[in-house]
Amino acid sequence: MLVNTPIANLYSEPSVGELDDQILYGEEADVLERSNGFARIRTEYGYGGWIEERHLAIRRYDGAIMRVVTPFCTVLDIPKYQGRTVVTLPRGAKVEMTGEDNSFAQVRLIGGEKGYIRRSHIAALPGKLREAELRRAVTETAKAYLGAPYLWGGRSPVGMDCSGLCHTAYWLNGVAIYRNSRMAEGFPVKAIDPANMNSGDLLYFKGHVAMYLGGGKYIHATGRAGDDRVVINSLFPEDAGYREDLANGIVAVGSVF
Repeated sequence: MLVNTPIANLYSEPSVGELDDQILYGEEADVLERSNGFARIRTEYGYGGWIEERHLAIRRYDGAIMRVVTPFCTVLDIPKYQGRTVVTLPRGAKVEMTGEDNSFAQVRLIGGEKGYIRRSHIAALPGKLREAELRRAVTETAKAYLGAPYLWGGRSPVGMDCSGLCHTAYWLNGVAIYRNSRMAEGFPVKAIDPANMNSGDLLYFKGHVAMYLGGGKYIHATGRAGDDRVVINSLFPEDAGYREDLANGIVAVGSVF
């Protein structure tokens, strides 16, 4: 099954309640059970939840799979700026590219209709990156969400939570880490000595997670009043972005390397 909605909510129960995660347009989902218009799914990245069945479509990809790399991307009905908007997709959404028309990519949408996207707004799924490349890529991806508002369970430029930011930064670069603010068996993040932490590693706090950028700086989605968005803070008291509560609250450092 594929998600046919730009951003679809996942819940912990088969009802509209507290947001637990979000799955994006074109991402795949395995249906495990159904109940009252909801489906319990397993996402591509190994997380589970309940989604309204109307957000799922029976469809498989036949062409080249691409991801949206701009904050938002408008799919038009013709390969011209003046085209009618068919759907607007967030960064991370997946589309099937079927051809190119000058500076536009032709795509086939989940419902089978044809659409056109600026070619520079999508990119191929990443291959395996070397350590230095991956560290650089995940930190740059995380920084692309700077300023996105805090949203519990969020996983898009519309809103992000702390684990959503760290998970998405890795997921869009080909690595599926656990989509929650802790390390979990079966996922690649393992505890390391804090003295060895490097850019791209994860800082775990009680109920919170951030990504280390190097030089004492880290990026995270925080719900603290006055910040409540994706920001960069520091572990060093002499820096303007220092947060004493977090600097003294690290319970573990994790790494995929």
